[in-house]
Amino acid sequence: MKYCTHCLKREDDCCNHNFVDLPENCVCDPGTWGGPIDPVCDSYAGIGEGDGYCQMCEHDKECHKEKS
Repeated sequence: MKYCTHCLKREDDCCNHNFVDLPENCVCDPGTWGGPIDPVCDSYAGIGEGDGYCQMCEHDKECHKEKS
């Protein structure tokens, strides 16, 4: 599904700016990506038990929950 990087709404509810396709399982804020968005990898590789970005795909820990 495409989301606007300006108002963060879905394409059909948007103010018509720049759109980005979020990969399957991605729950990241669309505005945090400055370029193409990589798919969510199979296993979260973060630092310790804390939340943060995966070192492999740069997605949030939450994006990996459906794949686990």
